[in-house]
Amino acid sequence: MLSSISKRVESDDADAKKNAVNPLLWEPSVSLAAKAQIKVDKYAPLMQILQHFQREGRVDGVHSFVPFAISSLGELSREALRFVEEIVSMYKLRISSCESLAFPLPPNQAVADFRSRFKLELMRVAGVGLANIACSAGKPFGNRSLYAVH
Repeated sequence: MLSSISKRVESDDADAKKNAVNPLLWEPSVSLAAKAQIKVDKYAPLMQILQHFQREGRVDGVHSFVPFAISSLGELSREALRFVEEIVSMYKLRISSCESLAFPLPPNQAVADFRSRFKLELMRVAGVGLANIACSAGKPFGNRSLYAVH
């Protein structure tokens, strides 16, 4: 009985470690999920109009809406994280179809580097936006606002 309990605990630990390295399995914060839902609700009428035009053949292609929400700490909403991973998978497909060309990195490292740079740029954009909000809200230099740029 003790051995079965220890196996279950080890299995749970292994599952937790596996989930820890896969961001797609993480649960977003409640406030971030709520913000993403607010965006979905806000743009739902626009998506209904677009889908109506698609059915009538007035708009080509299939369109969808992805609520891209990012917290001030750099946390992405589940939908945003999936969208980022979709872009990364497109890059991976591009790299794999061009393997005959000389890349400075092996394909797996090139994809990991792209993912890292992409997420850093997202965090930079969020940081610049927060800095602009803080500077314009507080107006620390008299009546002039400061604007952050990168």
